[in-house]
Amino acid sequence: MHSILDPIIIEPNFQLSTFNLFPMIQPTLLLKDPTETLTCIPGPNDLLGRLRGVSVAIQGAHILDVAPYPVLAARYDLSQTQIIDVRGKILAPGFVDSHTHVVFGGSRVQEYAARMTRTPAEVRALGIPTGITATMAMTRAASEDELVASAAARLHQMLRAGTTTVESKSGYGLSLAHELKMLRVNQRLKHASRPSTTGGEQVVSATVPPPPSAQGASEIANPQHPERSGNLPDSRPYSSPAQSKDAAPNSLPLPDILSTFLGAHAFPPDKSHDAYVDEIIHDMLPAVKAEHLAYFCDVYIDEGYFTLPQTRRILETARDMGFKLKIHADQYGALGGSELAAELGVVSADHLNYTAPETMRSLADAGVVGVLMPLIDFAVQHPRPFDARAMLDAGMTLALATDICPGGWTESMQLVMQFACRQHRFSPEEALYAATVGGARALALSDRGALAPGLRADIQIWDVSTFEEVIYRLGGNVVEGVVLGGKEVYRVNR
Repeated sequence: MHSILDPIIIEPNFQLSTFNLFPMIQPTLLLKDPTETLTCIPGPNDLLGRLRGVSVAIQGAHILDVAPYPVLAARYDLSQTQIIDVRGKILAPGFVDSHTHVVFGGSRVQEYAARMTRTPAEVRALGIPTGITATMAMTRAASEDELVASAAARLHQMLRAGTTTVESKSGYGLSLAHELKMLRVNQRLKHASRPSTTGGEQVVSATVPPPPSAQGASEIANPQHPERSGNLPDSRPYSSPAQSKDAAPNSLPLPDILSTFLGAHAFPPDKSHDAYVDEIIHDMLPAVKAEHLAYFCDVYIDEGYFTLPQTRRILETARDMGFKLKIHADQYGALGGSELAAELGVVSADHLNYTAPETMRSLADAGVVGVLMPLIDFAVQHPRPFDARAMLDAGMTLALATDICPGGWTESMQLVMQFACRQHRFSPEEALYAATVGGARALALSDRGALAPGLRADIQIWDVSTFEEVIYRLGGNVVEGVVLGGKEVYRVNR
């Protein structure tokens, strides 16, 4: 299987090298004749690996071939292939959102609204619950089913906006029982992210109960293949109706979920700091490991949160237990978190508002991905926005993420890209690369984030004439369709 870390050879006629040893193989899906395909496989002076005149053939969950349609028609048996005409559209990899807190109970809308005109101290004086501990109380009070339903509704909106992979953290339970509850929610969401087909219908796992407003909604049907004769099937124009734009939230599958244990997000008010660190190390990590509930372990190091020695102790214990490591570092001060990230070789260091230039170079040398979240900086009016250009100049690989959470709620990676460009000096090309390839690297995934043979077929279909419109249409959604794991799972009804 091809890795996004390896180069793709582009032949002179712009056909990607492909598996052509099995001429009778049957693609299951083919996206025909887009205006442009953004492979995100860099070429000379072309970060996005833009291709024109090609179609994308998919077999099962993976991309089989990228080549002009006549080449694909000669190379493969298309008699049973679902062909979608995407003329006038642009194809791009699905977004990989590598830092989220998408599972939580309740809302902090009162706090957020009050902070438009008041300081945090003034908001607290009004008696409005604030911060992580406010969400902790609401998350503890919610049942597992309620958390699944509310997170699924958010994830459906993320899918509609082009996100096909989501990292999901715990961290609002802050006790053994409630952290495990959050991670079990992640596990159920992960199972629901695998769309299956029965009788031509897209089916969402029954483990995800619908939100109350969506009870009784019918599931979206995946269009049946039309009757065909001859070797080449007729293709459906992409503008033809397939499923309703206004379909109920539970009728869509979910993005693929990767689970992160973030018990070290804050300290619960009923425990001493040292006692809670001991609980994380001696009780939580072994329980999470025993139930296989998380791939990553993350720690939030900052003033009033976890200290450098506590962070080191937790991360080294997690590493020795087989967890991959992440860290919230340098968001509101430089306490040594990013230096520890470089020393331990964590997969990603996230936020990095106060990271020094020399530490950026150390992170680059250690292969640590920097995960940046423009909209949380905007939501909290951060006094020191992160310096993306300095990180890029230092040679760091960067990822963009939503950081969707009760304190900064956004479901759109498109909006994240727009703020990254306007507020943090990303180029549009750098923003898309960070939202796809960068996100995959921040999750240690080599099977997605780009469009090439052998990679997972997670693809956005954009209703735009030029790539730059994604940045230009502030607050909009240019996604007209989504292919998830090789299946067409969403299409706007025109």
